[in-house]
Amino acid sequence: NLPEGNYTITASAARYQDAAATVHVAANRTVNATLALKAIETKAPPKAAAPVSPSPVTMEEIRSTPGWSSESNGLVKRGGDLSLFAVDFSQANIRFKVQSLKGKRLEWVVGYQSPKNYYLIQMDDKTFYRTAVVDGKHTDQLKAPHGLDRKNPIGVNIAITPSSIVHSLLKGSEWVVIDKWEFPAGLVHGRFGFEVPGKDEIAVSEFQMTRQ
Repeated sequence: NLPEGNYTITASAARYQDAAATVHVAANRTVNATLALKAIETKAPPKAAAPVSPSPVTMEEIRSTPGWSSESNGLVKRGGDLSLFAVDFSQANIRFKVQSLKGKRLEWVVGYQSPKNYYLIQMDDKTFYRTAVVDGKHTDQLKAPHGLDRKNPIGVNIAITPSSIVHSLLKGSEWVVIDKWEFPAGLVHGRFGFEVPGKDEIAVSEFQMTRQ
């Protein structure tokens, strides 16, 4: 119950504009005050663009690279040069099957930065080799028996991060780590490619490189 007179009623609510209404209250009468609160429009913050992952490198990209030819046993590269793929990267997973058609060993490079700075991986009949090439100087880092026949397709998986290079070989149905090379300072980056020296020949029957 209120004395007769004019009254202003206000209201507020979270996420709404304040509202006010003025009414006249007469003796012995009921008066309704209508308050319409308008919602405050809030703009959602712009969504951050989703990171775009680089497209994977596949057999098709190798097929379009000069020096490779399609044959019954896969994509064949005959010797004489280094065949590099993709741009400089510091994190990727590379998986392929490769076999030696002619020559004494299989060879590929990772972390290739220049003709004088890269990491060379080799496999002959019995041994897996890792060599660091720094400023043109070769330093043998690892020799490990692999127990595989390089004349048949060999499954290879390479996991690369800024601080490690891990090589695994497919033995039967299991991937077995043959070399885990760690770089505490996080200096790994560069390109990947196959080295086919002299008159050697190799065949690649599967290839997938996913960069991050």
